Amino acid sequence: MKKKIAVKNLGKEAVLYVKAACVSQTEPFPVLGQVDLLRKYAKRNGLKVVAEFIDIGGKRGGRKQFQLMLEYLKSRPACKTLVAETTNRLIRSFGDLADVSDLDAEIHFVKEGYQYSKNSPSPIKLALGMRIMMAAHYGNSLGEAIKEGLRRKAARRRLVKEERQPGLAA
Repeated sequence: MKKKIAVKNLGKEAVLYVKAACVSQTEPFPVLGQVDLLRKYAKRNGLKVVAEFIDIGGKRGGRKQFQLMLEYLKSRPACKTLVAETTNRLIRSFGDLADVSDLDAEIHFVKEGYQYSKNSPSPIKLALGMRIMMAAHYGNSLGEAIKEGLRRKAARRRLVKEERQPGLAA
């Protein structure tokens, strides 16, 4: 049995945004899996995908494709639909939310099963805000854990170096 396509979306232009922490030749699934999921969602919902933006890498690399996507959507008034896997893939901070909100776009969060726009009811806006705070918390906690791990690794190296050099112990 075929799934019904939402008539209100039929032919509506949309962009896909994919974010993955990293990709290797042996495990490209995080990216390919997201792209496949988003394409299928768009097709199932009658959305016409006109562009795909894929960011790979951590904080250091920035999110160049995210910025290009914002520019693309600003330059293309007919395209006001954005599709992402989850909130934390697209929006990492309230600054990101402000950037996306300025587009006056409808955002589909596929795995979380909801859509957000400036006209969303307050419970949707509250849930989005909470998800953004959780994403920011996760990013901050991860950064703190990495710094702590590097600090401990450096301390172990110093200890090993001191143990190898006789006469330096106190």
